[in-house]
Amino acid sequence: MDKSIEKPALSPEQVKAVLDAVDDGILVINHDFAITSFNQSAEQLTGVSREQALGRHCSEVLRTDVCGDDCPMHQVMRADGGARTATAIMHPRHGEPAEVEMRVAVLRDEHGGISGGVKVFRRHTDADGRGRSAPVPGLSILEASERRAIEDTLRRCQWNQAAASQALGISRTTLWRKMKRLSIRPPRPTQR
Repeated sequence: MDKSIEKPALSPEQVKAVLDAVDDGILVINHDFAITSFNQSAEQLTGVSREQALGRHCSEVLRTDVCGDDCPMHQVMRADGGARTATAIMHPRHGEPAEVEMRVAVLRDEHGGISGGVKVFRRHTDADGRGRSAPVPGLSILEASERRAIEDTLRRCQWNQAAASQALGISRTTLWRKMKRLSIRPPRPTQR
């Protein structure tokens, strides 16, 4: 094996530092849906400290309207893998309920069996030039990432498709097709 591509061995403290550097809430669960890892952004979004979250069932901490037997994580575990995106209403410990965008994927053990999963979530705002538009259910994580990158570029270019296509390095036709496929629409003008 080429030594230059060996996996770096991260200590638990280094893994925690990496997870805490991410703006999205991240929680890792075991096969029984008990939380085994909970980053700083997850603490802020849920109002639950890491110490309070560890070992608890994820539905007790996330408290969304999709928690239960048909949550996205249950769905990907029943499907024996894959990833899924979803929008849900989260009821944080303190504060008002908020819409969140969730991405879930399974984690596998050394034998290929499902050992748990990871949930990545963030607050969601309407597409008014300041926030993200609603995620499209059923997109893969890769498609959702592509959608976010295109939306961010369009937003930076004030929804000018010619400027955005140039910034992305694609033709206007390709941008238009991607916008159609990924259900990206410009924000509606505000009424005055």
